[in-house]
Amino acid sequence: MKKTLLLLSLIISIKSFSQLITAGGDHSLSICTNNTLYAWGANASGQLGNGSNALSYVPVFISSVTDAKVVSASRLHTLVLKQDSTVWACGDNTDGQLGDGTNTNKNTFVQVVNLTGVVKIASSYGTSFALKNDSTVWAWGNGTAGQLGNGLNANSNIPVQVSNLTGIIAIGAGDSHALAVKSDGTVWAWGWNFYGQLGIGNNNDNNIPVQVTNISNAVSVGGGNGHSIALKNDGTVWSWGINTFGELGNGNNTNTNTPVQVSTINSITTISCGRNHSLALKNDSTVWGWGINSNGRIGDGTTNDTNIPIQNLMSSVTDISAGFDHSLALKANGTLWGWGKNSTGQLGNGNNSFNNPTPLQVNGLCPPITEISELSATETILIFPNPTHSLLNIQINEASIISISNVLGQELMNKRIQTNEVIDFSNFENGIYFVKELKSGRTIKFIKQ
Repeated sequence: MKKTLLLLSLIISIKSFSQLITAGGDHSLSICTNNTLYAWGANASGQLGNGSNALSYVPVFISSVTDAKVVSASRLHTLVLKQDSTVWACGDNTDGQLGDGTNTNKNTFVQVVNLTGVVKIASSYGTSFALKNDSTVWAWGNGTAGQLGNGLNANSNIPVQVSNLTGIIAIGAGDSHALAVKSDGTVWAWGWNFYGQLGIGNNNDNNIPVQVTNISNAVSVGGGNGHSIALKNDGTVWSWGINTFGELGNGNNTNTNTPVQVSTINSITTISCGRNHSLALKNDSTVWGWGINSNGRIGDGTTNDTNIPIQNLMSSVTDISAGFDHSLALKANGTLWGWGKNSTGQLGNGNNSFNNPTPLQVNGLCPPITEISELSATETILIFPNPTHSLLNIQINEASIISISNVLGQELMNKRIQTNEVIDFSNFENGIYFVKELKSGRTIKFIKQ
């Protein structure tokens, strides 16, 4: 009798890699798939949150945050949204932007008071913002230009509700202004408006939200030093405000206080607004940038400014973040790359070489956690088309459970799928959604048009 020997092949799978990123003023942060937090770069105000004020040229593990969900960095402070929907902050607190009821800088994370049920966060030069699960927006910190949106022009070191805003699905923050997207696709803005960055047809500041003109079907927004950008559900990008360095990407250098379309790009899934430059991620995983390019922050290998989008040197990108003078991109394989200014080590590559117009890989980020399992060594998920009008193809290397949620973090679907499955989204509202493969933690954003 012939015997057959059955061998159970155990695969060592590497489970931990970067999944969320943010580029701040002169520092950067990333959340790993195991919800741990790493930070690097400038730290004079304690914005890394590691208990010191020493800068770091490489990522450092932030031991006090073990359950991070979202991270947002501004010039001198950092916000973290935890899994329990509370918000924590560190760094400069001159204007009360840490929201702990004091004006004292902190080099470890402290909890923002009186704030729970948060689903999104955003930060600007000295102000912080949060979107709650009831679709209201809250702000704290510098309010001298009306950027708290509560009808006053005063600072607050505790969260205050932004006036007259309900049904919000997305928020963004510029230098001294803020933006929000309603569920009906309209965009609202408040705060400083010297360059027309509120997009309302004039240059008057507003301490309560006002509707941006000529924008509909928006799904996300971002703000820079004096300009704003919005992504529409058709994959086009629109901008308004200052245009000295080509920040609006419309082929000229003339300011405008009403939205104009960014030239030559479409099929965009993600946008990110830096101080005077912007980035866009296309559905083919390429990165495009426009505006000021000193220090090489667009990442095209040059330091030449551009008033139309040009392609970055990266490929296979899943997420982007534009900082003040540098930029970050996350690749599909979980590696993180940076380019632009690096004088304080904000690119995380172990040195402080000043200009880097070519992307460099961040070193020592999210050390791998090895596990023995009966899984394939490569856990991948692919979705297409993106954006989609109705049908979404989901491909994965083995049968698994996926979760689909909206921008408010509300789970809309949880189901087990086979290696190749088509899901009908025709009855879903237009907007941004997230597909998460629960076993690996890999999350992909897509747009329903």
